[in-house]
Amino acid sequence: AALRDAVVARRTVRFLTCLEPQRVLGATVVGAEEPLAWAGIDSESAKLVYRAAKGYAGSPPSACAGQVDVDAAGERWKVFVEQIEAGPLLLICGGGHIALPLCRMGKILGFAVVVVDDRPSFASVERFPEADRVICSPFEKALEGFPVDGATYAVVVTRGHRHDLECVRKLLGRGAGYLGMIGSRRRVAGVFKLLQEEGWPEEELARLHSPIGLDIGAETPEEIALSILAEIVKVRRGGSGRSLSLAQRFLASCCRDGGLSGRDSGCEGTFRKSPQPSPDG
Repeated sequence: AALRDAVVARRTVRFLTCLEPQRVLGATVVGAEEPLAWAGIDSESAKLVYRAAKGYAGSPPSACAGQVDVDAAGERWKVFVEQIEAGPLLLICGGGHIALPLCRMGKILGFAVVVVDDRPSFASVERFPEADRVICSPFEKALEGFPVDGATYAVVVTRGHRHDLECVRKLLGRGAGYLGMIGSRRRVAGVFKLLQEEGWPEEELARLHSPIGLDIGAETPEEIALSILAEIVKVRRGGSGRSLSLAQRFLASCCRDGGLSGRDSGCEGTFRKSPQPSPDG
């Protein structure tokens, strides 16, 4: 639980494997600011060697793994240090029907997932067993001190306009990699107008993705979640969101070369000889 909290809090996690002295060969220590768990070593030694090795890890900052020699209580230790920077985090504000597939799909895509809702029945580990953390608290309070950086992807899908605004106000201007809010065009227009009147700069408002998601004709909660995550991946990876299909380009080329039928260029034969493979392969 402590290690999971460290990941959610965007802290660097380090894994230490002891190589010397011989009596602790293969012992491991895991921690963030302080050691959190260890095996094959007593607690006092784990704390001493972790604190000693921590000063060497990540120097230079780009270093993510390496062997170091440290002094712990007057004894020379040799340890292998692996440093893992925090990965992407999906912050879901609202525990309703769309949040359920969002959480599951987010985990499949490799995100740490945090769900926030102010209702105990909607913010529980039983409802979101895949989530790394579930916070039951008023939205403003939960987001006030929540760590946000460029690897934070925030989705606002609360049950009402007032709560949406509370979340957006707490997340705007904090450098999130993505901030999206669900809502109809009319509702979204009202939110933007109100935020402008409150003095939010246009460059910040332009970073708010709303209505949220890519236009894939989504209707069900699962489809809407897919649409939202598709937009998040697009933003994160710098994609265009366009279809990758070459069919239109290929057909246009056929038409230029051999008429609408494509017979002179061999298009017809190509399509007939290369049917779409079945889902079973």
